[in-house]
Amino acid sequence: MGNSIRMWEDNWLPVKNKPRVLSPKPDGNDTIWVCDLIDPMNRTWKEDMLDRIFYDFEATTIKNMPLCSSIQEDVLFWPFNPDGEYSVKSGFRFLQEANTLQQPRPSDTEAMKPLWEKMWGLEVTNKVKNLIWRACTNSLPTKVNLVHRKIISDSLCDLCKLHQEDTHHALYCCPMLKPLWSQTPIWNHEALKGSRTFTDAMDFVFASNKEPELFSLVIWNLWNRRNNLRLGKAALPLDKIIEHARVRQLEALAPSATPSLHRSQQQMGWSPLEAPLYKINYDAATFAEDATVIEVQTLVAHRAIELALEIGLDNIVLEDDNEPLFKALKSRGTRLAQHGHLIKDILFLSSYFSAFNVSFVRR
Repeated sequence: MGNSIRMWEDNWLPVKNKPRVLSPKPDGNDTIWVCDLIDPMNRTWKEDMLDRIFYDFEATTIKNMPLCSSIQEDVLFWPFNPDGEYSVKSGFRFLQEANTLQQPRPSDTEAMKPLWEKMWGLEVTNKVKNLIWRACTNSLPTKVNLVHRKIISDSLCDLCKLHQEDTHHALYCCPMLKPLWSQTPIWNHEALKGSRTFTDAMDFVFASNKEPELFSLVIWNLWNRRNNLRLGKAALPLDKIIEHARVRQLEALAPSATPSLHRSQQQMGWSPLEAPLYKINYDAATFAEDATVIEVQTLVAHRAIELALEIGLDNIVLEDDNEPLFKALKSRGTRLAQHGHLIKDILFLSSYFSAFNVSFVRR
């Protein structure tokens, strides 16, 4: 565990954007491998060493990385897919996000604050708000931005073949969008058409109260349509964009009674087991941005197994409402996900029980 991971050269921290250690290597420090930071007897981090070698924030990050009880080989995994496996789609998404993180931001953040507050007050889903914010901060992977980051060499719009594809062009000014805007007089205003940036356009929509929620949903549809056309996928017809946005707007405002009914019909109650079997139920919650539900659930399941061994239980059923975790434990396969070492460890610890099984119950 950590025997083949170089402390200063390899990407081993559970931080997607900065997985390599930033702390400077102390002079005369002979600690080379990550395994040198782990107490082999107790399977715990050497916290005194971490505090001495690393910046405080990196030491805290490492201390929060769960260690396993069993001996496991170091493996490479792709952190941008939940299962740890690389795919072309996740690679493309990674390049898009990397481009976003490196884009310059407006220097006057105070000037953007009123727009930011209006934007996050919109009655639309967070993914739509996020797209509008990225558009206003010039963070979308438009062809102009991709050329700037030297990812591609041609910035010409794929749809009109006339102008460069910057944010404002892609979402409003492209001549190919003229039929759409011409059927919506409130957004075909001269002041809006005269805006020089998408931020100006969005500011005008808010200031004049020209249905900003619907406008945001239309922009979401237009961006997805452009990407789908570029990738050769099925795309929403231009004359259906506004209709689709109105449906989404109504869905966001309407109470969601049907899904609740569907869930209640499928819900199964808790049922006890007959001796000598013991059922272990557990649950978890996370408020950390970097932790996913399955990662936290896996950590809690691992602790539940340890507790069962500590109190001397011998025949157990581990029951959870997390279906991906249930399938991972049931399949007993090799896992490359970030929490994969804990799944392997749970399966290793399960061998100490006379009887061990897992079950799944819906909430």
